[in-house]
Amino acid sequence: MSPQYRSPLNSIAVSSTSEAAFLSASLRHYTVAYLKTLVRPGALLGRGTRTPRSVGANYDRERGAMLDRVADMGWDEVMYGGNSSEPDFVLVDDRIVWEAPRVPMSRLLEHLTRVVASHCSAGDIVMEFGCGNGRNLFHLKTQFAEIRFIGLELSPLSVDLARALATKFGLDVAFHVSNVCEPLPREVRDTRAALVFSRHALEMMPRIFPGAIRNMCAVCDGQILLLEPVPELWPRTARGLTSRLRVRAHDRLRGLMPALPHAAPSWVVRSARHLGVSRNPLNETCEVRLERR
Repeated sequence: MSPQYRSPLNSIAVSSTSEAAFLSASLRHYTVAYLKTLVRPGALLGRGTRTPRSVGANYDRERGAMLDRVADMGWDEVMYGGNSSEPDFVLVDDRIVWEAPRVPMSRLLEHLTRVVASHCSAGDIVMEFGCGNGRNLFHLKTQFAEIRFIGLELSPLSVDLARALATKFGLDVAFHVSNVCEPLPREVRDTRAALVFSRHALEMMPRIFPGAIRNMCAVCDGQILLLEPVPELWPRTARGLTSRLRVRAHDRLRGLMPALPHAAPSWVVRSARHLGVSRNPLNETCEVRLERR
């Protein structure tokens, strides 16, 4: 390995594959990045850089380019990404390890599969808020053929991509363009879902996510599952501190847990924990489950 290897997923230059080297380099990087945010206009007023328009435009660029390649895209690339087999720093079993990113990504898909198996039956509806290219729903449809799956996504080109991939793989999954923090599309507004979930989607809505939570409550008759990076649930360790600096530097989700009683007053938190697994070790996935009181 080169003396100054730059992690492709985390853009942090490190000198070895050890956890200590990664954390040390990351802490230096994100401390500087965070300090720079303090002089950004509007920073003291809580204004960030992430907006629905900026997030949607970024997704349109990324997934619009993928639309031209649908015919050549295989299942593994859709599910895990093109570099998912190349080792990088990832979080597995609550440890930063040098491993292929598809390992933690597979773990999260397995976890999601277990939740659906436990709470849904044939004929039920499962809805994902912020479905991206549809990969979570594609995986689930291969496991639960008799469950109906619906994906909502901000980016129109992402929805075009998801629909094209559903056709390519012969999977009956419905997709709709929607800013899930605003009133939902008429086609799904009256849907009654047994399970509504998000996976690393609310993190892109740092100031407007309560609207998404309210919409989840409105269409769900069963359980709400949030698989999101939740800083309040991260461990009080060097990794947790570095991760919190990264959240502030990148303007990601904060304050989810304190907001839930107001956004979902008729619901109770049944589970709230960090899972010890993530493709990015500084963006650990947590599980928050809500059920009606």
